[in-house]
Amino acid sequence: MRSNNRGMAFTLIELLVVIAIIAILAAILFPVFAQARAKARQTVCLSNLKQLGTATMMYAQDYDETLWWQAFPGCYTDPNTGQTVNQLYFPDQLYPYVKSAGIFKEPDFNGYPWLAYCCFAPSPNVSSLEDYHLGYGYNELMMGGSLRFGGWPLAAINEPAEIGVLADGYMPWNTYIGYYLDAGDGIKRTYWLSSDQQSWFYGPPRHNSGANFMFADGHAKWVRVTLTRESPVFWGYYKVRIHPTEP
Repeated sequence: MRSNNRGMAFTLIELLVVIAIIAILAAILFPVFAQARAKARQTVCLSNLKQLGTATMMYAQDYDETLWWQAFPGCYTDPNTGQTVNQLYFPDQLYPYVKSAGIFKEPDFNGYPWLAYCCFAPSPNVSSLEDYHLGYGYNELMMGGSLRFGGWPLAAINEPAEIGVLADGYMPWNTYIGYYLDAGDGIKRTYWLSSDQQSWFYGPPRHNSGANFMFADGHAKWVRVTLTRESPVFWGYYKVRIHPTEP
């Protein structure tokens, strides 16, 4: 006797319906999975900056309550001696407090191409400075540039919880030129953005239309980034932070 398996078989229409259902579910779930992965990378990045914030505070404790400082392009002329000094790369300055080169790598960025004209001192921690895969830029007015030689004392920083130090970026310098408010009292007030749009934030809105920031008191948080004006240079003007007293 032959058994009849017809009732156990799928028709072509049934197979097409199953395939269509699977395709619909995939279309719904894949973006959710992608968003979850993006959120995970954002969390890793924020964790990196929190650890760098802690390292910065530890550095300040070891150096008379003074923040680290980064000359451009890595060497400077000492105003007291007239001698050229090759400075340690700022990841090298913070490395003793984190013990990991991976902390400086942004999970959504593999590091900017190394600049041939940099003149940093040889690294005591990695074989090549490119090994840091640096994905964070600093507030140039606060942490570098040519406004002064040496780091700023913590006591000379007004509103440290409002002033950025590090954030998502493609270059370590010229990433955040910022907003420098000089009231003539010797207090340092440098913000990443001003409402007049004359200051530049070159950093990318890398995480869910925002960027991760570390501030001068060592804390880190995610901030939404809103593009306000295109620029032909780098990544344009982004309104991230205005002076707290401004609307």
